Amino acid sequence: MQSVRQVQRLNDLELQKVVPPNASWHTDYRDTAYIYIGGLPFELSEGDVLTIFSQYGNPVHINLVRDKETGKSKGFAFLKYEDQRSCDLAVDNLSGAGVMGRVISVDHTRYKKKEGEMETVGDETEDGDETDREGAARSKRRRTESESEEERPMIKEEVELAKLKNSMDDDDPMKAYMIQEKQAEIEDALKAVSLRKPKYTGYVSAAGMASQHDKPGNWANYVPHDLKYAADFEDALAKVALDADATQEGIRVLPDGSDEQAVDGASVRAKDVNMQSLPNISEDDLPLPLEDSRRIFVSPVPGVKLTHPAGYLEGGPGLDPEMDTFQEDFLARHPDVTTPADLKNAVGKEVDEAVEQLKERLRKRRAAKERNEQIEKELKALRDQHEMELKIHNRMREESERKKEAREKRRRDREGG
Repeated sequence: MQSVRQVQRLNDLELQKVVPPNASWHTDYRDTAYIYIGGLPFELSEGDVLTIFSQYGNPVHINLVRDKETGKSKGFAFLKYEDQRSCDLAVDNLSGAGVMGRVISVDHTRYKKKEGEMETVGDETEDGDETDREGAARSKRRRTESESEEERPMIKEEVELAKLKNSMDDDDPMKAYMIQEKQAEIEDALKAVSLRKPKYTGYVSAAGMASQHDKPGNWANYVPHDLKYAADFEDALAKVALDADATQEGIRVLPDGSDEQAVDGASVRAKDVNMQSLPNISEDDLPLPLEDSRRIFVSPVPGVKLTHPAGYLEGGPGLDPEMDTFQEDFLARHPDVTTPADLKNAVGKEVDEAVEQLKERLRKRRAAKERNEQIEKELKALRDQHEMELKIHNRMREESERKKEAREKRRRDREGG
């Protein structure tokens, strides 16, 4: 989502560059007819919001988020238009508008309706029995959490919630919604963990070196922020990842139980991987170029090699074990895994999905880049044409002035003769 200033900046930039509608930033949201509305006065009802936003289209669904206990508005809502193009008009015209002394923010969003939520434009009220059941469930969860809080480390979602509360401004209209969503994720994660009740025995890397991981410094450094953006790296990654002829290269790590024999320069057994021989990479070096000599291990993406065979090595990807809940999350997503074969298939499926997601993101980036390059070419052609017209105009003006001076000279000569 974009902030009010970001939306205004994007629109101003498109106006300056004369960007055609089919290349507008709005096209990234052609797949959703929902908008997010933040900063609403708490006194407004669903009907009031509909009155404001119906001037740009016909709303077919609204969810004015309210406190489940008090029923009071939390100041933000999600609204769906019958025609997706109405979203563009609402975002462009109402983001930054003043409503009852408050500045509202409006932006595109991909809203996912809750289970059982119906599309409606009227005031929504919850069934009393359902509310009681939800209240009882919340009380039960609170008791379970309080009883087990001292017995377990914080899960990933709880760490993310703590960071969210500390990092976001209290005036940010999205803060309440994002906290609510994260709390729902925590409840789901705790429920999945409680159903399985896994025994916490530490984390073992794919290389099978649990004893080594007990030593400080053998876990990957956690970086609580995004790495610097590198357009050249993205271009290089897209070039190989989207190349149908690219092949998987690099050293394969064989599981300890594999019957396959290690081949020098092509594969190695997990137990033979020496962590001390693996590179300790500085954050300043990231992202490493694809041709970097430290990339030697095979990856699921043809044409891309990794620096580490596993995620929990110093300088490698991943979080430290106190924050990681991969095992619980994975089993919660794949409750049918009961055998090693099931596990292998589930892992393979997730890897394939992750690779396809990466390729889809790179395809969209490539398409956007090509679109921007085409726009730049068209703008350059317009600028060149404009410069040529200016030159012609200047030559015509100079020629006109020269002729005028010649006429004046002839007139003076006649008068003087």
